[in-house]
Amino acid sequence: MASLRLIAGTEVTRAGKEVFTGFTIKQAAKASAGTSKRDLEELARKVINNHVVDDAGTTVRMLLDEHNKTLDRIGSHKAKPNDAKRLMEISTILRRLGLQSAFSDEDDEVDVWSYGNVFDPKTLIERIPFLHVCQSVLFRLTF
Repeated sequence: MASLRLIAGTEVTRAGKEVFTGFTIKQAAKASAGTSKRDLEELARKVINNHVVDDAGTTVRMLLDEHNKTLDRIGSHKAKPNDAKRLMEISTILRRLGLQSAFSDEDDEVDVWSYGNVFDPKTLIERIPFLHVCQSVLFRLTF
């Protein structure tokens, strides 16, 4: 069975179809042409980590770093009074983007308390339209 693929910038006017804007067809084609799954994942991670979430220039990567530092303070019994509140604020910001922080297991063999992952690719693409070219690798992508 043949299938059609919606390319970024293409407008579909029938009911129930989404219109993706924010970048041209040439940009989308160039970004996704000849790319492997690994390349798309790396591109998605780079775009997500560098996405600015507020007027102060805070990026998603900066939020996750702050999240880990706060958890480290709590884990070493050096928590500050507002740490729990800040963790919730970070979580809320991430969830609005379709992202969440996931806690590391001892079996993960990583040196951080938590890492980010994509739980809602549709919301993430709405917030960062360029990620449409990486749509096939977004669900449960870790960063």
